[in-house]
Amino acid sequence: MKQIRICIDPDVIYDLGMNRPCTDWVDDTPEERSAFEVLIQAGNARYGKSTHWLEEREV
Repeated sequence: MKQIRICIDPDVIYDLGMNRPCTDWVDDTPEERSAFEVLIQAGNARYGKSTHWLEEREV
C-alpha cells in the first residue's frame, strides 16, 4: 500500500509559525492525491516554486 503526505519548505514553516514540516501520512487514494495536489499548487503559487511537494512511501 502507498501513502502520501505534503511537505513544506522549512523557511515557509518558520514564517507561518508552524511546528511540523509535513502533514500526517494518509492512504494514497485518487481523492486524497487530488486534494493534496490542489493544496501543493496553491502553496507553491503563494510561497514560491518547490516550497510545497508530495512525498510518497510504501507501507
